[in-house]
This record gives sequence, C-alpha cells and structure tokens, in this order.
Amino acid sequence: MIMKSNNSKKISPLFSEEGFAFKDFIENTDDLFTQVDTDGRFLYVNPSAQKYFGLPPEKCVGLSIFDFIHPEDKETTAQDFNKWQKDPSTNFSYINRQMHLNGSFYYMLWTITAVKDSEQKILWFNCIGRDITSHKETEEELRKAKDQLKITVDQQTEQLKLATAVFKHSSEGVTITDSNNNIRYINDAFTHITGYSEEEVIGQNPSILKSNRHKPSFYKGVWKSIKTNGMWEGEIWNRRKNGEVFPEWISIKAITDVKGEVVNYIAVFRDISEAKASQRKIQHQAYHDALTGLPNRTLLIDRIRKAIASSNDRKSCIALLFIDLDNFKNINDSLGYVIGDSVLQQAAARIREFIDEKDTVSRIGGDEFVIMLKDLQDKHDAAVMADTIINLFAQALTVESHQFTITPSIGIALYPEDGKTPYSLVRNADTAMNKAKQEGRNRYHLFTPGLTESALRRISMENQLRQTASDNGFTVYYQPKVNLHDNTIVGMEALIRWIQPDGTIISPAEFIPLAEETGLIVPIGEQVLEAACLDTVELNQRFGTNLKVSVNLSLRQFKQEQLMKNIMDIIAMTAICPSCLELEITESTVMDDIEQTKTILEKMDKLGITLSIDDFGTGYSSLSHLKNMPMHTLKIDQSFVAGLPHNKSDQKLVKAIMSLARSFDLSTVAEGIETPEQYNYMRELGCEVMQGYYYSPPVPLEEFAALIEASLKADF
Repeated sequence: MIMKSNNSKKISPLFSEEGFAFKDFIENTDDLFTQVDTDGRFLYVNPSAQKYFGLPPEKCVGLSIFDFIHPEDKETTAQDFNKWQKDPSTNFSYINRQMHLNGSFYYMLWTITAVKDSEQKILWFNCIGRDITSHKETEEELRKAKDQLKITVDQQTEQLKLATAVFKHSSEGVTITDSNNNIRYINDAFTHITGYSEEEVIGQNPSILKSNRHKPSFYKGVWKSIKTNGMWEGEIWNRRKNGEVFPEWISIKAITDVKGEVVNYIAVFRDISEAKASQRKIQHQAYHDALTGLPNRTLLIDRIRKAIASSNDRKSCIALLFIDLDNFKNINDSLGYVIGDSVLQQAAARIREFIDEKDTVSRIGGDEFVIMLKDLQDKHDAAVMADTIINLFAQALTVESHQFTITPSIGIALYPEDGKTPYSLVRNADTAMNKAKQEGRNRYHLFTPGLTESALRRISMENQLRQTASDNGFTVYYQPKVNLHDNTIVGMEALIRWIQPDGTIISPAEFIPLAEETGLIVPIGEQVLEAACLDTVELNQRFGTNLKVSVNLSLRQFKQEQLMKNIMDIIAMTAICPSCLELEITESTVMDDIEQTKTILEKMDKLGITLSIDDFGTGYSSLSHLKNMPMHTLKIDQSFVAGLPHNKSDQKLVKAIMSLARSFDLSTVAEGIETPEQYNYMRELGCEVMQGYYYSPPVPLEEFAALIEASLKADF
C-alpha cells in the first residue's frame, strides 16, 4: 500500500531561481529523473513517472522510494541507500526492479549523484533511471539458452538457434570469450558501440578496449568477484576504436561445464554516455549561473572557503570585489528582459576576460557579480583591479541596435582583516559596494568596520519604513504658497514627514532615497497623494477657498504602469476638483523618456490637473522638448534663490528663467524664500508665487488651517 507523506508539498531544489534553465531537458527525457531527500522521499519526479510508476509526477512527490521497489529488492536497496549516505564519494550506480501500480515491474539502471553543500553534507540525491529490462531479458534468454544446452542434443540445437538470434540482434553489446579470455564471438551491437569489426577483435583480449582510467586494483577486484561469485556487474570506462573514451554498464558471467570448469565468459554491456552527460549537465547546473555560465553563489562560497585554507598556509591575502551594475533595472524596465539578459552576458564576458584562471568570477543574482582574487601579495592589487573593471565598462556595450554605457559600483573586502568566513567577506564587500553607490556610483569603496554599523542602521530603517508604509503611518505637512502681489495663500505643497513614537522627525533626505531604492516610494507616494487630496477638499469646504495642493511625483512613481488609474481613482474617491491638484515633476523625469512622458502628461492635462516642472535649472533638459510638453508652472529652484539679491550669477540665472517662463507662457513659483530682500526681489521681477520659511515652514494640517484663517482676515 502506498503511504501519503506530509512532505508532499516540498518544492524540488532543481527548479530554484538558478535551475529553471534545465527544466525543459528533464521534463522531456524518456529516462526517469527523480530527486530524493536523505529520508528516501521524492522531492521531484519528472513526467516519466506516469510510465514507470503509474502515477502523475505530482502524486509521487512526498512518497517513499520504497513504495515503488520490488519487494525482493527492498532490503538490498535500503542497505545501499544507507551506505551512500556515509560514503565520501558523490556518484553511485545500481540496478533494482521498480514496481508499477498495475503490478508489472521494470529493471532500472540508476545513476545517482549526491548533491552536497559546502560542508560536504548531503542535501539530496539526483537520480537518473534508465529502463534496462531488455538488457536483463537478454541476459535471461542467454541463461535459459545455457541451461537448455544440458538437456538433449535436439533441444540444445533449437536453443542454440534461439541464443544465436538473441545474441546477434540484441541492442546490447555482447562478447563471448574462451577460458583464457580471448574473444571468440561478438554481436553487431558490439561493433556499433565500439567501432571494432569482428575481424579486428576475434582472438584478441578485451583489454584492447582498455581506457587506462582504472587502476590495476580495480580489475583485480572485478576478477576476484567473477571467480568467487561467478559474475560481476558495474560501470567501466572503455575506449572506442576512434580513441573516444566512453562509460558502459557491463555484466560479466562465467560459464562452466558439467565439471564446474570455466569454458567461457559472457559480457553484456550498454553505452551509458547519454545518462552520464545528463548527470554532468545537472551537476553543472547546480553550481553555475544558467544565463552567463559563471559560478553561482554556492560554488563561490566553496571556492572562498578553499582559498582561505590555502591563504592561511601561504600567508597571502584574498580580496572580494562585489560589483553591482548601476541603474541596470532601467534597461529591463524600458527594453525588456531579453535585452537585459544580453547586456548581462556581455558584461560577464568582459569581466571574465581580464581575470586570471586561478581567480573566480561569479554571478550571484540579478546584476550582481563577485570576483575573488586569491594569493595576493599586495593588497593594493585589489584596488588596481577595481579601477580596471571601472575602465572596462567605460566602453559602451552594444545589443542589437542599442548602445549602453553601464557603470559599476564596486565594494572591496579583504581576508583576513575584513572577515574570517566566506559569508562575512561577501556581506562586507556588499556593504562597501552600497557605500560606493551612496558616494555617486561608478567607483569603488574599501570596507571599513564603520560601514557595518551604517548597514545595520539602513536595514533597521528599511524595516521600519516598510512597517510604517504598511500601517499608513506617515504624516503630511503643508508649506503655504503665497501670491506675491496680494500676499494671500493660494495653495500649498504637500511634504511627507516621518514622525517617530518619541516625537523626533526623520529627515526626508534620509528616508526618501531609501524608499526610492526599495520601491516603497510608490505606495508611500499614493498615501501622500490621497491624504493631500482629502485635506485640500476639507480645507476648501471649511474656508470657502479654492486652494491648489502640489504633490511631488518621483521618477519611479511616474514610470509605474498603473499611475493614471491610481490618480483617477484617488480623484474619484476624495472628490477633489482636478483643477485643485498640481503634480510636480523634476526635469530629469521629464527627459527620461520623451515620448512616454509626453503621452502621460497629456492625459493628466486633459483631466484638468496642473503640471509643474520642479527644481527647474538643476537638470539638463532640452528646451526643444520642454516647449512641446503640456506644462503650466515652472518652479525656480531654491539653490538659485539663496544668493539673491546680491549674487550676480544668481541674478542672471533667475532673470533668464523668468524670461523663459514668459516665453512659454508658464507661471512661476520661487522656492526657498527666506528673507524680505529675496521676497521683494522676486516680486519686482514679476514672479507670481513664492514659498519658503519667510512666510512659514511646512506645518501640520491644523497649523496650516490657522495660517489660512489669518491670511483671510488680514494681508501678510
């Protein structure tokens, strides 16, 4: 009876993120492929299970291998299974009988690979089973033929004919030698497999096939088994006539006369090259990245461990260079994963070209690569290599009709001072890489102990940020926008604040970049937009005003597919008049993808939403493109206002921006007004609206309501 296991929902290790590339091969082979855990239960079974077990693959997962083994073979299989788990080697082969649910059985030749972790602990077994029932039937027919030879002459003659037919037409190679082990007969399959004709081998010793892969002790063991047990069965590597070495599964039996004297040896063998090739592919897939062919994280960790042991003996240094391709996600998002994968392949090839064979280049995920340099005598060599990698990427990569100039951020960790284990070295190199990104990208940074504390703070902040976003726990402050001609409040800018339980406020400059990097800016931005719209509706109803609220849209928000739907849903849910909503977009966002940006902005404009270019003058926009965008307002960045009215350069810049705004029929808003002189200067230039600490810093909703009330009662 087949027993159901609670492990039936285990996921096969074969189909991890790095293993999917081999899925088609496994699921379309006629051989039975399984993965078995150390308790003897199936983790994965390919579709051939239906043929050999009578069950679909998903029904087999979690069942014991012994549910499908012939009752007479269960004990020996259990003994072998226990022996494999203690054996230091990795590859095993054996034969047993597999039971079908309908009661029939198959002889299966199993090639088994133990998959181990870096500590040499077995994780699971990869098992390839090939149906050799016909092989066994051949042996059985030969055995029956031999037995029948002892009966009568007539019967012997008939059986000899039968044996001859089986011998000649078998798909298995067959060799019959005399008592001195000289070849007397071969069949057609022997010639097909080895390349030797009958004329070339008759009278020769089978050692003409010898591959020299086995030691003399191996052959002594084979002959000892034949003499003791009358037979030997196992795997041998032989050599074809053309010199190619190949593996075969062979069964050798001694044939004796009535006196018990050996008169012949019969060897039946089959070429198992395909099964071995499948095994090698699976082994390679387990330790290499499918896209680039580079070692994966598992193999990298193992090589670092070995390099550490070698380094301790040689008193040398090891360096890890953790490489992340800057802004690579933009390629996938804009051009798709096919182009992105080609870029990664070219990047991998470019790095690998400059690395010595003794060192390791690995891809550990996404756009992240790690180089291990071992046996360094001068630690400065790691920095030299980092510079080399940066210079390598200064040359553009070409994929189809696209050219990409990709920059790398590199973190360096050294053994032994930056970590004593493979995992600590990788982690610290990763930390140093993040520091390189923070410093502007396209550079390298050496790990220092202080970076660990910074990384821990960053992880803690990210966790808190996720929780706060999940709880909708951010607060929106409002900074007034004041009409410079009549000093009335005409609107406000919504600015997010992250207030801690103890009342302290985390600066947006600290958490907004982290929100951008993690993608949390999208849900956070939606929360701010919704709160700002609700508050604006409430304020306009309370004071009978027509205030307009400005909300910033980041590049990541602007690129999300559901942007327009989310905006329309919020407008409908909050009942805000679209004319009371202004969306601020930076120059860099406008210029990121001109055609797509124009399409989105036109949709917003049709809804009646006011559109503003934020921080104008700090980017590198093209006026020929800007003039075609449906923009309404131009915000003068506070960095230009700060030097007014005394800084001549700032005066020229601000006047030029004002002139440009008039040419494009755009209204203007001056940011960062902090002094009466700045206020008066911008008013005299004809700027319509200002915001800044001169009037009010960003304040909570109720304080902002008080400012509106005061503005309505008296002039500023």
